[in-house]
Amino acid sequence: HFDKHTDSVMQPDWSPDGRRIATGSWDHTVRIWDAETGEERLVFTGHADSVFAARWSPDGRRILSGDESGMVRIWQADTGFEVYRFAVPGTAYSSKWSPDGSQVIVAGSFLVPEIRRVWPSTEALVAYAQEHCVQRELTADERAQFGLPAR
Repeated sequence: HFDKHTDSVMQPDWSPDGRRIATGSWDHTVRIWDAETGEERLVFTGHADSVFAARWSPDGRRILSGDESGMVRIWQADTGFEVYRFAVPGTAYSSKWSPDGSQVIVAGSFLVPEIRRVWPSTEALVAYAQEHCVQRELTADERAQFGLPAR
């Protein structure tokens, strides 16, 4: 079991409930396994380079992965759907979620680790933006630029 990767596995991680294992590999994939049987449950593709870490979020709903090219991705753990990505300025060797799952820290072949805020859903991000962002009316030129009627 755990034999579907075609290259080395780096930094496997247990799910918070202990029932699944996430692995990242030099084969550019992240895989989710049944911890009891070792059977593969999901394959996440999208990394263009070797994956050095796959980390479960504290609630077990998301997976954080980082690769050699510096691309960091966050996936829905139950579907493999990519929900967020960002780049760091070098290889992403190690990553970890904050205890509350609101932030991630990524370290690697760059001088200072990167800390990023992550959102549990698009709806949560939109709600935050609506609460914290200043909204204004578009100018007449902006309305014309986007083909909107004048007010």
